[in-house]
Amino acid sequence: MPRKRTPQFFPFMPDNKEKREYDVLGGTESVWSNQVRFLYCYLDDLGVNAVLVESDYFDWDYLAQYKAFYSTGAFDYGNRCERIHFFAFPGLSPAEAKEELQCLFSCALGSEPPRTAQMGEYLQRTESGQALQTLRDAYCGFVVRRPLHRQYLGRTVLAWRHGYTENATEPYETQVFYQSVAHPCVCNAIPDCEVHIAGITLYVHGLAWQQQDMATGACATVSLWSALQAEVYGPRRVASPDLTRMAKEMDSQETHTLSLVYVGDNELAAAIRQQPGLSSEFVRGDLNGGGLHHHTYTFSLDNFSKHVLPYLRCGIPLLVMGAHASTHKQHVNCLIGFREPDHIDLPIGSAAEGGASSVIFEDVHYRSFYVHDDGVGPNIRVRLICQRQLDFFNEACQLLAELLVWCTDSVLAHLAEVFCYRHQLPNQSFPWANPYSANQLSAALKQAADGLRHGVSWASKFPCAQFVYEKLQHQVDDVLVLVCHYLTNDELEKINHVRFHLVRKNALKRHSSRVRKQFAKDNLFSNLPESADVLRHVLSSLFSCADFLNIAQELDRSWPHGSQYAQLSLPDTDTAALLVMDPERDKLGRPGVKGRPFEEWPLWVPFSPRSIHVAVPEEIVTRPKHLLRAAEEKLAAVSTAYRMQWQAVAAQAARQGSAAPFPASVCWTVTCAFVDQATYFERWLPRVAIEDQPVEDASYQRQRELWLKEARYQLYCKAPLMGRFLGLVRIAFRSEGEKTATPAVDFLLDSTGSDQTVLAHMMFHRGLDLVLHENNRTALLQQLAGSYPCMDVEQACRFGEKVICFADKVIRKRQVHSSPSVK
Repeated sequence: MPRKRTPQFFPFMPDNKEKREYDVLGGTESVWSNQVRFLYCYLDDLGVNAVLVESDYFDWDYLAQYKAFYSTGAFDYGNRCERIHFFAFPGLSPAEAKEELQCLFSCALGSEPPRTAQMGEYLQRTESGQALQTLRDAYCGFVVRRPLHRQYLGRTVLAWRHGYTENATEPYETQVFYQSVAHPCVCNAIPDCEVHIAGITLYVHGLAWQQQDMATGACATVSLWSALQAEVYGPRRVASPDLTRMAKEMDSQETHTLSLVYVGDNELAAAIRQQPGLSSEFVRGDLNGGGLHHHTYTFSLDNFSKHVLPYLRCGIPLLVMGAHASTHKQHVNCLIGFREPDHIDLPIGSAAEGGASSVIFEDVHYRSFYVHDDGVGPNIRVRLICQRQLDFFNEACQLLAELLVWCTDSVLAHLAEVFCYRHQLPNQSFPWANPYSANQLSAALKQAADGLRHGVSWASKFPCAQFVYEKLQHQVDDVLVLVCHYLTNDELEKINHVRFHLVRKNALKRHSSRVRKQFAKDNLFSNLPESADVLRHVLSSLFSCADFLNIAQELDRSWPHGSQYAQLSLPDTDTAALLVMDPERDKLGRPGVKGRPFEEWPLWVPFSPRSIHVAVPEEIVTRPKHLLRAAEEKLAAVSTAYRMQWQAVAAQAARQGSAAPFPASVCWTVTCAFVDQATYFERWLPRVAIEDQPVEDASYQRQRELWLKEARYQLYCKAPLMGRFLGLVRIAFRSEGEKTATPAVDFLLDSTGSDQTVLAHMMFHRGLDLVLHENNRTALLQQLAGSYPCMDVEQACRFGEKVICFADKVIRKRQVHSSPSVK
């Protein structure tokens, strides 16, 4: 007899494992995989509190896998799956949410909801339209559970988890890289997925993910399968076994089965090229010898960000092939989005430079990205760091771990007695009074040691995560402040001298043993020889740990502009890029997911990207290197024109016998992107006329509408015929003291060729129009030839059609933004 297909409803209680009515993702607590751990954390963070389970569900992707492999085996795997749907009802307990979901589902089908005494007034919904809308608002996605023993997580689409900032908590619509008030989470590759349950249509905004089964597809083909679900590729359906078969056609040692297949660079490119309307783009790392073998290539921080951001802004996912930093195991991840930096410290040119200003690629400051990792889960937030930064962080954690093993209760009690005794000695000058007794100090030291153990535990799970930095530094600083109360002024001065000397002299090596030797050389704690070694060990480990943490965080903050450690010459292998897991914060700024203990989080080993594969639509022939070269040349031309502008003003003032005006110091920034033509007109162009705090009066809004109308019409009429995609180079400037950059000019490049052809450029600032065109073109060429001898100055001055639509007529900017007028 056929089984009944009845939807089941369950509460979602990830925090209450003993009373869980239904283990929604399968397995028990003792055998939870990395993927199950991450999904429980992710769903809990989405606020999921109710589950609907569809039994006997036929999944198209699993049926393809079943046909290709599982149906031929002796074991009866079965061809029916379960589809688990997740809903979030704020303010309700899991039990109430289950009843609410059951009632809403019944109402949405058009039937009368059941009346029970347990249901409150909030369940009395009789209108199916209202119930359907409530279901859609609460829907968070689904997971397909395949009838497999271990790799049972199939097609999974979960709602995009938006991050939170101080200024914005609303969902982000499109990326505006020069507006700090915009939401920083950007994932243009994510489509809207329709989900049908018994005739009810629900929607979820997410990109599909699944767990590799090592039978019909490995990490490479599963990542490619996820990437091809992006909205930019249009409606297409391809199964992971088909991708594996396409990849193995290039393998000369092809076996008769798909099982345990490994896909390399050539095989992955072959699978992409066999997709209709797509071509394969391969980018190899720019650093040689950064891995286990001498021929291994890795990316530098700047080069990685510059090459991935143009595609991510266009909604094109990237396949990042590399290896785990510790095990060197080959792996492939799908890069789907990025997060804008909360704050960018750009170098501002000084007035002594005559307004020459500084120029920089803004993309090099982007450090946070989002990946699909089949070994962990979907929508994982990761952060880009360098190898040396991870080394310093691991050194600090190793010092703390060794110190905590040694810091038993008896040792801490002995230290407390020694500290208090030293504070009572005559003829000693201490910076602070003794705030504790021996027992109180012993308890404080034990509490501080417990806090350090907790911080080290988080550090072992999430090395170099931002909240781990803050946690460890706060705890180490608390211990140092506590210990420094019991050091004399002379000892503190000697310790600071030793730290400064060692950090400046040899900061790339572990120097805790050198600190102890220096302490002995300076005769510190000579009045207590029996405890001198104990004190030296404690202090050297604590101060060395603080130094390593400070250096690692300083490298993270100051890259690529240098810092107090800029004099250190780092080899290429130390500047290689790494991706580490960096969990999101919630609205209250708490690290992790609702304070969940670190044991329940998955382990994501730091990942070293070595090559990038992109499934590029055939309309995009221009490659990132062409776009970056054009951006560099146009940035040089615009900044040179700005310098010429000030020089002309100074010469005019000298002829009139007046004092030359004070040149404004600005930082010129450039950002590259591939952008759909419609997206540029509808999303990018309207953002130009939005200031930091939009003016709500009707006159301003009317002026802005007229400006946008004029800009669109001029671009449509004057620019040559444009294809579907454009190469965009946006140049902006930021004056000293400002948090956001003001767009100056957009260069629109033809993406159907590789010769950096500029179709048109849009002028947003009236001052630049005076020096960028025919009347001053000869002078601009001469300035570029003298300042940039290696540059093709003719190419740098090819701007295409001129579209003038000054945004500074609408935007109310400060006087520092106004360029001088040149007559």
